[in-house]
Amino acid sequence: MFRCVFDASTANFHLRNGAVLWRLNWLADTTQRGLSMSCTIMANYRYHPDDIDDNSRRYAESQVLTASDQVLDLVRQLPAAPTSAVPGRRPREPTSTNTVVTR
Repeated sequence: MFRCVFDASTANFHLRNGAVLWRLNWLADTTQRGLSMSCTIMANYRYHPDDIDDNSRRYAESQVLTASDQVLDLVRQLPAAPTSAVPGRRPREPTSTNTVVTR
């Protein structure tokens, strides 16, 4: 079985500093390391000087991030999550509500 482990530290760094999640690149790193560390996906972040303070504050206070239309279009294509992955087990309550703010 293949297992991919995502490291959120890079994303957290950029979002904390006011960046916009700008683009997701599929098959960006097809090396064995890229496959195991990020499932070959690379994210690009963009900084808009006039919005950095607001984006940073929103993310720090509420875990709300700003994303480009391209990223939001990808999210809209995702299937709805099942209510329970294991029969008879209640779904886990979310620890926080994550909202995405469009640019």
